Amino acid sequence: MQSISSIGVRKRNTDAVYRFIYSQERVSVRDIMEGLDLSIPTVNQHLKQLQALRLVTSRGVMRSTGGRKARAYSIDTGSWVTLGLDVTLRSVSLVAINLPGRTVHQRCKPLPFRNCSEYYREVGRFVAEETRILGAHPQDVMGIGISLPAILSGDGQFTVNAAPLGEMYIPLSAFAESLSAPCSLHNDANAGGYAAFFSMHTAQAYDKRHLAYLSVSDTVGGSIMIGGRMYPGMQQHSAEFGHMTLYPGGMPCYCGQRGCAYAYLNTARLSQAAGGGLEAFFRLLEQGDAGCMEKWEAYLDDLTLLVNNIRAALDCEVIIGGYLGRFIGPHMQTVQAKLAARNMFEKTGGYASACSQIEHISAVGAAMIHQHTAVRQLIARADCPENITG
Repeated sequence: MQSISSIGVRKRNTDAVYRFIYSQERVSVRDIMEGLDLSIPTVNQHLKQLQALRLVTSRGVMRSTGGRKARAYSIDTGSWVTLGLDVTLRSVSLVAINLPGRTVHQRCKPLPFRNCSEYYREVGRFVAEETRILGAHPQDVMGIGISLPAILSGDGQFTVNAAPLGEMYIPLSAFAESLSAPCSLHNDANAGGYAAFFSMHTAQAYDKRHLAYLSVSDTVGGSIMIGGRMYPGMQQHSAEFGHMTLYPGGMPCYCGQRGCAYAYLNTARLSQAAGGGLEAFFRLLEQGDAGCMEKWEAYLDDLTLLVNNIRAALDCEVIIGGYLGRFIGPHMQTVQAKLAARNMFEKTGGYASACSQIEHISAVGAAMIHQHTAVRQLIARADCPENITG
């Protein structure tokens, strides 16, 4: 019988091989061997296990560098899917992602939030119908990550404050009773930051890159990623950027304080200025509407004040996402110029960028967090490679 320590080493190495392949599009046995300092027999053993778990597949060969072409291994794109839900006050967005994290299905359903059994049953029916349309078999669904604008308990089993939804306590079990797959709760800004990190950084540098994600939507929040891991804080309250004080004694915030960044930066302020949605505001802005241009200039002053404060505190990249991320890209040169003027250490604002490429980013991030946890658990539960059957 193998010792517990040897089994633990094997499973850690299997997980390392998976993460190495996840970080690349295609790799060879030699790439893994050199990248992780493992022997060829050990690499082959782990690949056999990962293939049996339907996490990795072998398709084609690597580009020739002379001699026989090496077999290519990559993450299996056609096996598992994971669902993500983003719950807001007015709607529910659903995405399905494959193992590499690419969105393969998405849908948004207008559904005002209500903390009652009928609401959760309606969410369950929505998920069941979209899963049917996707054509995913229940045994191929790793689970469901659920993002919502709330502070969660330390164990993630319930919310301790979901004020943007008009509630305090929302238990995970309320969703779980109407869903047919394992599910987990995630703060929406944390989920968005997770998706931004893993989509915008080369995987080889995951353990060396750090960023702050600023989510600007109907709510304002964020997340902090350190070396590919989320920093939650002592009480799960990290990166509450929306409640950093911009103007002491300023406009009231729903939290009961005054002058919070939320009061000045929530995107409803822009939508109301245009008498419609964000699309309407930026359309009028592009057309040169004087009122929108004045509103935008003041808004950017407040936004860059907050981003500069984040940079001063954390000294890392800052990604601007949420609803605003979809529209701010063409204005980033102006944003960076304003940041450079505020920067006391270096006259550049190049550390800030827009996350505009991911639709339903919080739903994607919730799915990714759930998926990455599920993969680790799948590997940890796996039998010895020689006992696994395909």
